[in-house]
Amino acid sequence: MQVRYFKEYSANLDRDMEFKMYGHAGVLCLVIPCQDGRFFEWEDRKMFDLVSGLVDAGRIQFVTVDSVDAETWSSYGPTEPRMHRLEAWNRYVMDELIPSALWKAGKPQDEQMMVMGASMGAYHAVNLFCRYPHRFSRLLALSGLYDMSRYVYDGNYTHEFHINNPLAYLEEL
Repeated sequence: MQVRYFKEYSANLDRDMEFKMYGHAGVLCLVIPCQDGRFFEWEDRKMFDLVSGLVDAGRIQFVTVDSVDAETWSSYGPTEPRMHRLEAWNRYVMDELIPSALWKAGKPQDEQMMVMGASMGAYHAVNLFCRYPHRFSRLLALSGLYDMSRYVYDGNYTHEFHINNPLAYLEEL
């Protein structure tokens, strides 16, 4: 299986972000780690070994991303700065990581992708899938939490919080 490591500066997050790509052809799938996870989590847990036949056959390829959960959902700070950081991560994924991964995969910039995750990664996958339907055509979300209201610790239910709380905004779509 072809595995490539990248470290690129993110203007949205104002720091270097690491990611890996697995495979050489096929549908591109964004993999989001579990809560507070890192881009190498799925590899460390041998998840890609289970689908290596599909990867080697060129049916699917993966791009793994770092989360900022420690600064957002896992932080007990005020809501507003945590949601600003989450929105910066969303912009990083949509405006920086995905275009870079599509280019590295030799795919057109408008090609739709799959997104997947487990636990908090499932939440992120659902949130991205629902907010950006033009980008994602497939979703696999395993054991996620989709009502994020328990994460408002200061009573400040901001607009940015609302647009990152799928069970709140889905009825508006």
